[in-house]
Amino acid sequence: MQADVERLLAQLFVDGELRERFLLDPMQVAREFGLSPAESEAVARMPTQDLQVASRSYERKRHGKGMHSRFARLRRWTRNLFFKLSIC
Repeated sequence: MQADVERLLAQLFVDGELRERFLLDPMQVAREFGLSPAESEAVARMPTQDLQVASRSYERKRHGKGMHSRFARLRRWTRNLFFKLSIC
């Protein structure tokens, strides 16, 4: 099923341990995710370099998103502080 393939790929992008296991035995990991033999073979042929590049890209995006969220909270806090100070 395509949903199983997508679920495996999403997990491979974000889970370093699973990615390492996959690189050692891609067919076994694919079977664990319920992929058919044909899907397992197709996923196993995925270029290792592409998987690693995509994983790093997602990691940078997740890290950047977290930083954005912290800065947004800081901006709101300072805006509220200045608003309260201006009322006084």
